[in-house]
Amino acid sequence: MILTMEGKSFKLLEDKIVKMISLMGELRKERDSLQEKIKEKERQIEALKGEIENLSATEDKSLSSQDVRKLLEITQEERMMLRDSIRGALRLIKE
Repeated sequence: MILTMEGKSFKLLEDKIVKMISLMGELRKERDSLQEKIKEKERQIEALKGEIENLSATEDKSLSSQDVRKLLEITQEERMMLRDSIRGALRLIKE
């Protein structure tokens, strides 16, 4: 009877070891899957960073475009003032 108890205990231990090995295999598969998901997310993050940089560069260009427009407006105003001054001077010369 003692041998039977030891045999049952051994069988129980053996079953637990087999189950543990199986769980370890499942955990490895899950780990590999998660690592692949992490790599994919990192690639997505890098792509999004690139998009953000492009948007930032575009925004910077837009700001500089606005600055150029302002400068053009100022230049046009100065040109109009200069033209008016020249016309006034020509009128004075003609008189």
